[in-house]
Amino acid sequence: QRRTSVTDRALRSPPGRGAGVLSAAADASVRSCTQNRAGRLKRRSVVGMELSELASREAVRDLVARYTWAGDRGRSTELSELFSPNGVLDVGAHGGRWVGRAEIVSQLDAVAERVATAGTSPGPVRHHVSSLVIEVTTPTEATASSYFLVLTGIGVDHWGRYRDRFAVGPDGLWRFIERSVRVDGHTTGSLMVRPPVSK
Repeated sequence: QRRTSVTDRALRSPPGRGAGVLSAAADASVRSCTQNRAGRLKRRSVVGMELSELASREAVRDLVARYTWAGDRGRSTELSELFSPNGVLDVGAHGGRWVGRAEIVSQLDAVAERVATAGTSPGPVRHHVSSLVIEVTTPTEATASSYFLVLTGIGVDHWGRYRDRFAVGPDGLWRFIERSVRVDGHTTGSLMVRPPVSK
């Protein structure tokens, strides 16, 4: 059976109807960015993408957003369930590499306890994620890169980059296989960033 592409849907949509917007998008050459193996941004037209790829992209966006909301609310267990059972959260020099849901929960709870013990409650924490570039590499795998900026009670606290790998699990849901977190900088007096871990 022939798969239906975005172009097919756009061409069949009557003017003024929801999917008809895709025709206008085609005329305007709406494009999406992905990364090639050399790390350079490669532009791809939305027109011609299969609906399955668009659905995968939206699933990845939703996953990234759910991670952010769970993290900002201190829901470590909820956040860990967004990873595969043996998923990895790598926070680099500021905490190490955490493998598996149990360790992710343990380490996140330890961070919260450390902050509470120090008496430096950050107040409301808000991660703002931007410039999300997604590459769907297979029907069940994808990668992404993005920037983050974190606000706490002192205002801008720290900022950096995410590098992610995703896969579809046996239950049909997209999950993190690995998230790499790299802090590029922080404000003097940051309430959340501790000195790099010595090797």
